[in-house]
Amino acid sequence: MSFDPTNDECHRAQLLPTDEEGDVNEQRRSLESDSDADNDSGSEVGSGSGSGSGSGSGSDYERVDDKPRYSDGESFLMSSSKKKEYQLINHYQSFPCRCNSCQIVTLVAVGLLVVATLVIAARSLLTSEMELVAEELGPVLQEENLDVVGDFASEEEFYAQYQWKEHPPHKSLLNVVRTLNKDEQRIRNWIIETRPRSQAGTPIGLNSKSSRIEPTITRGPAMIKVGSGPGEYRTGSKAKHQALVQEWETGRPSHECKGTPWGEAYGAMHRDVINGVIPPKVMIASCKKGQSCGGTADRFFGLFTSFLYAILTDRAFFVDWADWPFEVFADAVNIDWSRPLTLTTNEATHPKLGKPTSQISLRNFQRPMEALDEFLLDTVWGKHRDEPSWVEINTNRGGALRSFNYTEIAPILKDKGFEYALVYACMTDYLFTPKASAQRYMVQYSSLFVLPSVFSVSMQIRTGDANMKSADADSHMSVESHRRFFVCAEQLAAKYAKPGQKIVYYLVSDSEHLKHDAMTKYPDRIVTTGFTATHPEIKDADQSQWHRQKHLLDGTTQVMVSSWLLSKTDYQIVTYDSGFGKLPVFERGREGRTVQLAKKVTNSAAMPDCTDPAV
Repeated sequence: MSFDPTNDECHRAQLLPTDEEGDVNEQRRSLESDSDADNDSGSEVGSGSGSGSGSGSGSDYERVDDKPRYSDGESFLMSSSKKKEYQLINHYQSFPCRCNSCQIVTLVAVGLLVVATLVIAARSLLTSEMELVAEELGPVLQEENLDVVGDFASEEEFYAQYQWKEHPPHKSLLNVVRTLNKDEQRIRNWIIETRPRSQAGTPIGLNSKSSRIEPTITRGPAMIKVGSGPGEYRTGSKAKHQALVQEWETGRPSHECKGTPWGEAYGAMHRDVINGVIPPKVMIASCKKGQSCGGTADRFFGLFTSFLYAILTDRAFFVDWADWPFEVFADAVNIDWSRPLTLTTNEATHPKLGKPTSQISLRNFQRPMEALDEFLLDTVWGKHRDEPSWVEINTNRGGALRSFNYTEIAPILKDKGFEYALVYACMTDYLFTPKASAQRYMVQYSSLFVLPSVFSVSMQIRTGDANMKSADADSHMSVESHRRFFVCAEQLAAKYAKPGQKIVYYLVSDSEHLKHDAMTKYPDRIVTTGFTATHPEIKDADQSQWHRQKHLLDGTTQVMVSSWLLSKTDYQIVTYDSGFGKLPVFERGREGRTVQLAKKVTNSAAMPDCTDPAV
């Protein structure tokens, strides 16, 4: 049985990576060590504190414009116009004019009738075209989403009702999807049908409908042999086809992380702490209100560093991003990591765990990166491994890969089953999955990237905040001025694409002019989200509290979606000093698939050789 994504509300999901091996430790360590809040391009949301005081981080953040209104109100406009026309015509038929003024009025009325008729016809044509686009793209907006802007009694009430509104994918995706044959469309529809279910998580904390009840954390059901599957191999990548066959047989997309030997024991300990079975030992990845913690990439690096050391020190792990709670953007997969205290009253969200009786807050944003080594080894691991019972860590530094170089830590990581190349991928798989609304949007893209007949390359081109602030500055950004990235993509396609594969480039940039120029020059290859680069954390004095907060949450979701999609392609080309580009590379865990290019080079610099990706 095949599925039609235009008629089934369940045809939405997320693409996860297929298998690949490799070992390039030094390059990956360099990637991780370069990410921090002070980096110009390490952030997409600047400060993230909602205060408008940036941390010096750059932004690859993108924002979706308001949802188009396809046909709302047209029936009223049309009936109203017809009624007016009927009255005018009958009036002048019943009472013929006998003077020049009457003839003039008649001519004016006829002219208005003609204009109104043309306007109605044009609007009808536009509506038909937009409905056709929506039909071809599939069910992106079928689920009702309420706008959560208004008056709320508390922040908890606001977050409980918040949901990111999906938007139609960009027309650039439609241009490529239209070129797919029937078999490719069938495979894509099957992916859109099954992955929303198999990749679902459990809403927790502030965004849960029952935050006072301890949730049962579960994954979505395995979609074993649901639908038509990929069918027989026809053309393109045999490895990608085999990965889809495995997904059809097992009901889940393949992961780079083949298991977490530490996961079962850690999960049991975490639940025992929450349920009061054992004395509390807690570690919280923290960002307090008003603190400058960096953007999404910075916060994620700090989150992963904190989680790794929660595992190493046998502490239950929680995430407390007070200004934009993480449970608003992601669902749980194995453990409930939502904030352990309420926002407004500071009450315990887990009664048997209770509130902290002894607590310390540890903060590290210092350069050089050697300061992070001292912080992790001497402070977190050494001095506060067991005391006090509650430890808050506020950092935006990536310490997971560096920890494999610590003589005291490396053997423990090995004993627990951690692998250098997969440490981020395994922590990601264990902790969270994107919200359903984000997954439904992402699958419209990832279901294209994963097709065996498609060779996909991500290009993340960071140009700088000046191009977001000034249209004149942005007008100088073009394919030619960033030719190195496009030459690199062409080199990758020339060497690694299989016979018969379509070439697709997924482009993310903070330059609107660059994206437009790329779509003009590569109309059959470039795919983009259409999100507009901005800083959502900068407040607008004319907005209400809830408008500002919704703007921040919407923007942050779109940053995460753009980043997660980078990891879904076969290869990635990222800006060297951008944490936004590094993060999805680590989260996927596939080595030998990523090229780093500098943001700025001299005109005389030689073109890069991208035929042997180093990361």
